[in-house]
Amino acid sequence: VSLADRASNAVFHHCIFHDPALHRRFCQTFAHRPQHTSMKWALDAVAASTALVYFGCSRSLVLVVAALMVFMFWPRRQEQQASRCACAANAEASEARMRWPTAGEEAQVQALWQRLTPQEHAQLRATPDDVQHVLFMTRFLRGLTTLEGALGRLREMLAYRGEHAALINRARARIPEDTLDFNLDFVLHGESLKDGIKFIPQGSSDGCFVELIIIRNIDFDGILAWPTEQVVEIMVSVLELYSVVLHNQSLQQRRMCRIYFVEDACGFPVSILLHPLLWLKQTHAVLPIVKCYPELIYRVTIFNAPPALTHFVSMFERVGKHWFRGWFPGEISESEFDHEMRKIDGKLKVFSAGEWSEVAGAVALKVLWRWSQCTQHHEGDVGAGLVVNRSVWLQQDERAKWRCDSQGGTLQGLFFTSSQGPFEADLQRISVAAGCGEFIAPSEGIFMLAFDNSGAWRSSVHARLVVDSHPSDAISPPSSRLDRESNTKPMLDFGSCCGCR
Repeated sequence: VSLADRASNAVFHHCIFHDPALHRRFCQTFAHRPQHTSMKWALDAVAASTALVYFGCSRSLVLVVAALMVFMFWPRRQEQQASRCACAANAEASEARMRWPTAGEEAQVQALWQRLTPQEHAQLRATPDDVQHVLFMTRFLRGLTTLEGALGRLREMLAYRGEHAALINRARARIPEDTLDFNLDFVLHGESLKDGIKFIPQGSSDGCFVELIIIRNIDFDGILAWPTEQVVEIMVSVLELYSVVLHNQSLQQRRMCRIYFVEDACGFPVSILLHPLLWLKQTHAVLPIVKCYPELIYRVTIFNAPPALTHFVSMFERVGKHWFRGWFPGEISESEFDHEMRKIDGKLKVFSAGEWSEVAGAVALKVLWRWSQCTQHHEGDVGAGLVVNRSVWLQQDERAKWRCDSQGGTLQGLFFTSSQGPFEADLQRISVAAGCGEFIAPSEGIFMLAFDNSGAWRSSVHARLVVDSHPSDAISPPSSRLDRESNTKPMLDFGSCCGCR
């Protein structure tokens, strides 16, 4: 799909923009009639088909790609309007789902307990205190559409905890009962995730814990090679840690706490596409386990998504939900599946590389700072499909000097500040180009040079990024406001650029 899309864009732009008359007619036709922009996707399909014929692909493959592109990317105005309304409604519902259990929900939990058999009661009493708590039971009520569905899921949870009792006990033995921290040292095989997963307390404007996932730093090839038993071990251990920490946070904050996932999808591994059977086997093993921990996720934001991933999500929204039913038959009921898919519509946001305004609206300043520190680049090759940065924390009126030397890629200057409105952060774009320059901060925030090589298929680009602030000891944000990994900063060399001396 990614190949077809790139090929179609190349053919489309060559045909439209290299012919002035055709370009003028295209603009006149579509500029004032946005409903006709759907034709672009039809042209995409035709152009993709032409490109594939040129490369000698079979006729059947050409027809399949053309049909997929028309079906996947044809904008449906009514569907888009309904999706926006559904997202707004789901945002309000999400806030309601974070409140402390109401008196009515506590009564429903009592009704659930009364319908358990004596044997199931004994199983429930043998579970840890946080699992027996009315808060955890309420997660079942809010995660399912009916009381019957919640009762069925509760019984599945008891059966799961009985089947995996030894593994759960091993996982729980590593977790302090009163912990409020997501510490991967408490997780079985957690060392394999430390480079790619960071936890930021109070990482959103509503106080949720944020789990920052940096895909490029996780060895997915190694994880796909794991035996299924090891995948189950790490999944159970992670979910038990989530359960304990969110329970303790909920008691402290007097609300149903959840976790907010923010994922940098740069370097998304092709292993999942090259070995789909391994991925399906592991997913089939962990799906029944994940079902037993309902309502732990607040929302999910994926940024720097490559075109293939963005298109896959688009396809999943159109047809993948229906395919998913058949991949795991018997694992989830039709009504429950539809309920879960409606919740995902409001929780999941996917942004392509370069959509920094959208990212700023969804990701808080302290999370952006942590991400920037984990993906810093000074000098060397930037791999195909990657976005790297060089950033500095500035106080108001502080000056940042920057320099960029590269042989390709796209450079963007960005200044992120805390938002005073409904968004997580505000963004000011800064005009930059290869060479050097300086920027004076109008307020406290993050100055970032973002270097984007996500458009490359296979070629790396050599780039040198330099950013420094003056005075030099003001780069790090105050520890009282942001959680940072280090207060130290290397001295940077601006070379022979006279404008930065």
